[in-house]
This record gives sequence, structure tokens and C-alpha cells, in this order.
Amino acid sequence: MLLLFLMRGFHMAQACPISTRQVNGKACQINALFTVICLAVFLFTSAKWILLPLATDLVIRGFLNPMFSPFNMASDALLRQWKVSPRMTNAGPKLFAAKLAFVFVVIMLLSRLAGYEGVAVFFAACLTFFASLEAAFSFCVACKFYPLVRKVFGSPS
Repeated sequence: MLLLFLMRGFHMAQACPISTRQVNGKACQINALFTVICLAVFLFTSAKWILLPLATDLVIRGFLNPMFSPFNMASDALLRQWKVSPRMTNAGPKLFAAKLAFVFVVIMLLSRLAGYEGVAVFFAACLTFFASLEAAFSFCVACKFYPLVRKVFGSPS
């Protein structure tokens, strides 16, 4: 129900201008696909270490400079190779989404280390769902909450 409200009742245009920075929305979708792949490996194999490169990429993307994110560099390279024209979008909400995803991954790592596998799986499933929406439909759930977070807490990015 909340998802339908977010999809119908709130558009990114209402949130702009948020940041003067722009990112390629198509690259964001591929980044989300890479995230889904990492989370699927985490959920369905014994390779739990996969969260470390994912967390590293999210730190680079959300807190440092997205240009140096390995996922983003791979996405840009694929889009150039496929000759896909960019679809620029406001960077603020996307950076917020990367930061929020990083928090989810940290919770997964700490839960796993503490022996709470169910908590780690829950957060992995949620993040997989959210990243799948971005990858498939360019629908960023965290981006929908970004204007509210800015209004309540100030600028988080």
C-alpha cells in the first residue's frame, strides 16, 4: 500500500532542485542490478564475504565520489559500449539511497557476525527488493523519502 502511495502520489520533480550534481539514471539502474547480484550471492550461497565489496562500493558511491565507484565505472563502461545515451537525474536522492543501502549492509554484516542470521536475511531481502525496483523500473524507494528526510533532518548528502 505504501509503495502504491509513493509511486502515485510523489514524484521526483517535486523534490528538485535538491542538488546541483547530476548522475546518469541508466547507470544507477545497472548499479542497482550489480547490487541485486551481490545480494543474491549473499542470500543463496555460502559466499557471505560478498557484502564487503558491496559495502566498499556503497561507501565510495554514497560518501566519497560516485565517479570512483567500481560499480559505477562498470555501468558507465557498459553504457558506452552499448552506445546508450544518458538519462541525467538529480544526484542528491541517489546519493542518499547509496548511504541508506550502506546502512542496510552494515546491519547485515553486524547481524551475521552476532549470529542473527534472520536479521541479516531480512535486511538483505528488503534491500534486494528495493534495488530490484530501481534496476527494473528506475523506481528509487529511498529517493521518495529523501525530500522528507531533508525537511526533517536537513541535508544528509
